[in-house]
Amino acid sequence: MVLIQFTKLISAATLACFSLMTNADKEGPNLWSATSANDWQFVSDQVMGGVSSGEVSVSLEDVTPLVQMTGDVSTANNGGFIQIRRDVSNLTAQKISGVYLTVKGNGEKYFVHIRTKWTVLPWQYYQAEFATSNQWRETRLPIGEFNGSSWLLPKNISGGDIRSIGIVAFGRDHVADISVREVGFF
Repeated sequence: MVLIQFTKLISAATLACFSLMTNADKEGPNLWSATSANDWQFVSDQVMGGVSSGEVSVSLEDVTPLVQMTGDVSTANNGGFIQIRRDVSNLTAQKISGVYLTVKGNGEKYFVHIRTKWTVLPWQYYQAEFATSNQWRETRLPIGEFNGSSWLLPKNISGGDIRSIGIVAFGRDHVADISVREVGFF
């Protein structure tokens, strides 16, 4: 019975995702697709010995699919992050002005992390911060607001260089609870 309900949820999410792909006011690639539930991966600092924990769930709100990441971020044992990340290495757009996302959360600040062909070490990324509230809202982060984690990284990000994008709870001890229903580039 649970498997049948889960299959129905995924089928409904797939149909709803197709409707999101035609969002005409977004100029760049929309990262929400018919397979978005499978495209986003959960990663925590446990890959490097940290103790942060969390989980990701996929659900529908009305007919809109969303991904929710919850967990506890801990800086103990040199850790301090949980994230959902998606590979976008097939992105062909060279000119990207920024990232947009529609989110709601628990009032904490979160980050978008972009990895490029220049971020070869696991701890390298470009990041921009955004705040959440308990209401859905679109956030636009211009590419110029993304800062590299190392002075060795090029200052400018080119769309064709982007390999992955992540939504991250990062850097301090806190409870994470963020829901995402749309991500893309403009």
